[in-house]
Amino acid sequence: MSNLRKKLKTAVQLLSGHPITVGIETYTECNRKCWYCPVAHFDRKKESMSMDTFRMIFETLKSNHYGGDVMLCGYSEPLIDPQFFPMLEVARQIMPNNRLLAASNGDHFTPELLDKLASLLDYLLVTRHSRHDFKWHEYKIGTMTVVEQPAIGSPGAMINKVSSRAGLLRVGKLSYKPINHCMRQYALGITPRGDLGFCCEDYDAKRGLGINVHTSKDFFREWGAFPRAWKRLKILFGVKSKECEGCGESYIPQPMPQGWHWTMM
Repeated sequence: MSNLRKKLKTAVQLLSGHPITVGIETYTECNRKCWYCPVAHFDRKKESMSMDTFRMIFETLKSNHYGGDVMLCGYSEPLIDPQFFPMLEVARQIMPNNRLLAASNGDHFTPELLDKLASLLDYLLVTRHSRHDFKWHEYKIGTMTVVEQPAIGSPGAMINKVSSRAGLLRVGKLSYKPINHCMRQYALGITPRGDLGFCCEDYDAKRGLGINVHTSKDFFREWGAFPRAWKRLKILFGVKSKECEGCGESYIPQPMPQGWHWTMM
C-alpha cells in the first residue's frame, strides 16, 4: 500500500471517531531501564489499574462497537503485573472477537507461561535485551503469533531509530529531526490511572487529552469527537499542533559509540 493510500485509510478511520488500535497499560513497573525508554529517565509512581476499571474500559469499547486490536501493554512489563492473566481472561470474556496483543521483554518466560499466554493472546511481541546477537524471528504457539526481535540499537535490529516520546525525552548524544505527517495519534492509549494520552508516544499521558475514564461519560466517544478527530487529521497531513512541540526522531549510529549501553538494569 502506498504511503498516500495508507494516510487516506487512516484519515477515514480517524474521522469515523474510532482509533485504529487501543492500548491499555495496567501497571507502571518494569524490571528493565533501557536507555531509549522514559522508564530509565523519569520517576513514576507505582500504580496498577483496578479490575473494575479494566472491566469498565472493555464494556465501553464493546458498547461502542470497537472492532480493532487491543494492546495490553505500555511502558511497563505486563508479565510482572499480578493481575495480568485475570485481566486477559476478562478481556476475552467481554470482547472474544477482538485481537488481543501484548509486548514483553521475555525475561520471565517459561514454557508453561507461554502456553498460558497462547490460550488468551493472538499476538505477542518480544524485544530481547539479554543477547546482543539475537535475530528477528516469528513462530506460532497454538494460534498465538510470537515475534521476537533484538533490542533497539543492537546488531541486526529492524528498528534503528528512536523517538523523543512526544518531546519528553531526548538522549543527549542523538540528533532529533521533526516528525512530519505523523500517524501516531491514531491510537487510544490509557494509563493505569485511567488518563488518555495524546498519542502512542505520550509517556504516562504527560501531554494528555484531559480525559479520564473515571470522569468521562464515554471516554471512547470523547476521544473520537470531531474537534479532536480534525486535529489528528491535520497532524496526519503535516499541520503541527502545540502537543507535538519538541517531538522528533533520531537514527541510532551503527556501531554504537563506546560508552553507550544496550540497556540499563
